[in-house]
Amino acid sequence: ENGSVKGIYVFVTDVTQISQAQQAQMEAQAKLQNVINAASEFTIIATDLHGTIQLFSHGAEKMLGYCADDVVGKLTPAIIHLPEEVQKRSQELSAEFGRTIEGFDVFVELVRHGGAEAREWTFVRKNGSRIPVNLVVTAIRDEADCVTGFLGIAKDITQEKLAQET
Repeated sequence: ENGSVKGIYVFVTDVTQISQAQQAQMEAQAKLQNVINAASEFTIIATDLHGTIQLFSHGAEKMLGYCADDVVGKLTPAIIHLPEEVQKRSQELSAEFGRTIEGFDVFVELVRHGGAEAREWTFVRKNGSRIPVNLVVTAIRDEADCVTGFLGIAKDITQEKLAQET
């Protein structure tokens, strides 16, 4: 009043529960990331619905030679596939479904119709060398059971292929 303070209003909110929930969420995310990182002999790649890579595991970095920072949010898994294999699969799926299926849909079309798809592919490393893999693709679903993206987990099957040939 008249330029001088006559009182103060203070609003206090206890944010303990919010802070505890945020801490628990960070710990759960760290635990999940540690589990993903521990799977060093597998590539684990998650994408959004359009195919943009959202997660690229340490195993993927090790197997393929790409750094996660180079691909996450920037590229699709097409960079690690042989174009001729993708084209062949596109033709197979297009014939099966009676419509053109190409691009990222080649990897996820069957998954969109339920279940998972497991098949052999040839991955192309950053240095251009090739590696045979068994790739399993599944849908990532939210709590309402809506598909929010896709998960691909691949294992190098070079030794298995050599054993078969022998």
